[in-house]
Amino acid sequence: MSDADPKKLEEEKQRHLSGKDQDKQSHPEDAPGWNETLASESEAVIKAELSEDGPPSKELQEKTVKHINRE
Repeated sequence: MSDADPKKLEEEKQRHLSGKDQDKQSHPEDAPGWNETLASESEAVIKAELSEDGPPSKELQEKTVKHINRE
């Protein structure tokens, strides 16, 4: 998340609006268009609470590692 850093928020907002952040979105199939950097901490918590049961933890861990290594 941005920690309310105005510079980081503006940079991320511009990247998001230009569509250049598509590869950086974590698990886009779960929440298309979601950009956690632009979300407040409370928005991220609510999203996590409302998310449907996802894949088993092991599968999610492997998916996250692949996503991180892709950057």
